[in-house]
Amino acid sequence: PGAAPPTYVDPKLVEGKIRLEPAVLAVSCERIKEELLRALNAPDRWRGQITLVLRPFAAQDTRITVASVLHPDGWRYRLDLPDRVEAEQLFHVVVTVLLREMANQHSGDQSVELPAWLVEGIAPHLRATAQTPLLLESETAWAQPRLARSYRMPDPLRVVRERLRSGPALSFAELSQPNDIPPARWGFYQSCAHLFVSELLSLPNGRDAMQEMLRLLPQHLNWQFAFLRAYQSHFHAALDVEKWWSVTVVSFLSRDQHAKWPMAAGLQPLDDIVVSSGQIRAATNALPQRSEVRLQALIEQVDYP
Repeated sequence: PGAAPPTYVDPKLVEGKIRLEPAVLAVSCERIKEELLRALNAPDRWRGQITLVLRPFAAQDTRITVASVLHPDGWRYRLDLPDRVEAEQLFHVVVTVLLREMANQHSGDQSVELPAWLVEGIAPHLRATAQTPLLLESETAWAQPRLARSYRMPDPLRVVRERLRSGPALSFAELSQPNDIPPARWGFYQSCAHLFVSELLSLPNGRDAMQEMLRLLPQHLNWQFAFLRAYQSHFHAALDVEKWWSVTVVSFLSRDQHAKWPMAAGLQPLDDIVVSSGQIRAATNALPQRSEVRLQALIEQVDYP
């Protein structure tokens, strides 16, 4: 069998880690998978097998190792991780493997390379929009659910909003070239990717398009072609994406979380602008009647004088 190069993720600090147990970890991963399916509006059609291996935490080996191996019946994945790990890193790794499994369902003997903005953007999107906790610790996994009341939804993009107000957002070209981002700016890159993915998913049929992009990735050596094919109803070229992204960032920073109207409500004031009220004569000698007419109709039907 063929094998893709393993990926290593090093935990940053010993403090702030969660303790993992096999049964609880399996429940957490299943919750993350269900949330990912919901976000992408995707059916549950998993083919690959994902094996989780826990080892006792040791200071000399605290890495999370991800291996993708091709078997005759398809791709299989193995996650080796310590039984104490940072929640954010664990979440990131699980989401990455789930996305890779979705994309590799239609691949051949070469594992699909996911665009960095997708991995870095969809993981925080899932965490911010989930209605229930996705990662559970052993002592809380089987606790009785509690009702939580809130009169105002928290802003899922609060951190993104604060970071983007500190400097200009990365362009689509910069999001596409993560290797050019210095380590000190990686948090800023993640915030831009978070907003980019959230706005893509909010487009009409955006979730289906994201799902389609994953399906198309194995057919292209360059993910940009799969992206443009999946979102062809919105973008014809990378320049169109860049223009849309620039306008999106300006709009995002000019309002708070509660100022965003639904599309129909946002288009209505624009529609009202091109409607004029006046005295309209049905015929030359007819009495005028007050009516409303669209600007397009005036231009097309009324003589200029």
